[in-house]
Amino acid sequence: MHIYFVRDAFERAVQEAERHYRQGTDETGLPRESVAYPLSFIVFDQGPFHPITLSDISLFVVTHAVIPPRRFQDYGSGHARFKGDVKEMNEVFNRMLEAYIDRHPRLDVHSKMHAHPFPGGDHISGGDRKHLIDSDGAKAWRKGQGLSTIILHVMTREEIQGKGLWTIHNFGLDDNDRIVRLPETEIISRKHRLARLALSAAFPQAFPLLEDGWAKELHRAHIPFKRKAVLRGWVMYRIWIGDGMMAFIALNPSFPDERKTLIRLCRGSSFAEILAPEWWGPDLSLLRLVDFLKEK
Repeated sequence: MHIYFVRDAFERAVQEAERHYRQGTDETGLPRESVAYPLSFIVFDQGPFHPITLSDISLFVVTHAVIPPRRFQDYGSGHARFKGDVKEMNEVFNRMLEAYIDRHPRLDVHSKMHAHPFPGGDHISGGDRKHLIDSDGAKAWRKGQGLSTIILHVMTREEIQGKGLWTIHNFGLDDNDRIVRLPETEIISRKHRLARLALSAAFPQAFPLLEDGWAKELHRAHIPFKRKAVLRGWVMYRIWIGDGMMAFIALNPSFPDERKTLIRLCRGSSFAEILAPEWWGPDLSLLRLVDFLKEK
């Protein structure tokens, strides 16, 4: 796995961590912990049919570090909690995250980030494990995000010539439920090709007329279907193709430049997963793909 942070996202997280470090040391003599929520783009081997595991992820690009509203922050030298109305906090903060994702649909929350501004802080503590990994809420969050893993970024601080130097340490939950250390972070500019890819339009935004044409031809052929935008810029078509069979067709966000299209064929409780044939592409109709699937 390669892990990248866009520079201004890294600097935003550092600014917030340094602010709480300074406030804590000035007020109590002890630095405060703090948190940020990275928005990231990931490249993973499986499509949206399976929870994403740590071993699935080959590329992880953080483009934004979103800071919880200050009125909800309750940070101290040994904790980074939230205060006030939890429901209101979730509603307000989720709206903030959704606003970013609406603009950049390839992004989502795949990780948590917090500062350990004390010596030897480059680890995942027992409390971190309890609250961010093992709690019922953390497990429910991963399930809702289509994840069976989580990435944790821990920021540590070193004082050099009176200035704080912050470093990101990366950890992940592996397929055996162990916390493992991940590769170091590489800082990139917002003009880097990976940053541009992460922030680019996904297939539904780039080719709306193509999808309109698909819908019209399926309607004309009297083939029932439903379309749904799913996480990370993917699009899922559920199409009834006859004889008790249903096809779930998953288009990746880089379609048609990347033509890999995943298909799950279901009949009753049994299913099979295949790739679309090599001839499938944007210049061909979805109806022709459905006719091909009827023969499977």
